[in-house]
Amino acid sequence: MTFTENTKLIDILKAYPALEPKLKEMDPRFSIISTPMGKMMLRKKTVQDASKLIGLSTDTLLEELDRIIKTL
Repeated sequence: MTFTENTKLIDILKAYPALEPKLKEMDPRFSIISTPMGKMMLRKKTVQDASKLIGLSTDTLLEELDRIIKTL
């Protein structure tokens, strides 16, 4: 799966369910994705939204996602 800044986080997590705990390790703010409210919010949030949340550039987050997925 190829990701862009417009890829929905929910689509990435559906394709790679084992990614969720790795995201939480990467940044504690990702722990919200385990909550009911977080799951609802994921439907609309993109990689670009997540990059703003954790303070990384979109390119850096995309590289990190790619790196982590290769280790799963």
